[in-house]
Amino acid sequence: MAMFHMSNDSGLFKDEAGKGLLPLYEAKMFHQFDHRWATYTEDGNTRDLTDEEKSDRTSKLQPRYWVERQEVENRLGDKWNKDWLLAFRDITNPTNERTAIFSLLPRVAVGHTAPIFFIEKKYHFLTSCLFANLNNLIFDSVVRQKIGGTHLTFTVFRQLPVIPPE
Repeated sequence: MAMFHMSNDSGLFKDEAGKGLLPLYEAKMFHQFDHRWATYTEDGNTRDLTDEEKSDRTSKLQPRYWVERQEVENRLGDKWNKDWLLAFRDITNPTNERTAIFSLLPRVAVGHTAPIFFIEKKYHFLTSCLFANLNNLIFDSVVRQKIGGTHLTFTVFRQLPVIPPE
């Protein structure tokens, strides 16, 4: 699912944090196994978090936008009841160090360049196995061969070697 489209849903975005608002994560803000990869600066640019910031468990990302919690809940509906989301970077390139970048995110708003997965409830206990499958080097090598442009689309994803839960 693409939760929020950065242009079509822009009327829902707030510039400052407030009560009942969740950060809007963009794909550039996370990396493999790291939901705190980059943050926005006061001048509107992004930068990687420092090791010191990452070692502080209370340190949080500064997003560019915030979204009403209720809007996020409306988008997730009854499809997802966990406190986390499994997302991937849609924007990629076969020349990047890693082509497939999947991460577990807190339950936040997510922009369209970071689609999220819904895992059937009966398979929740296998999430770590799926996460390992999606982030391993062999999987990445296959993704690298399949990417024809700069987007890891659902059409491409459906062709990839994901071990079925059965």
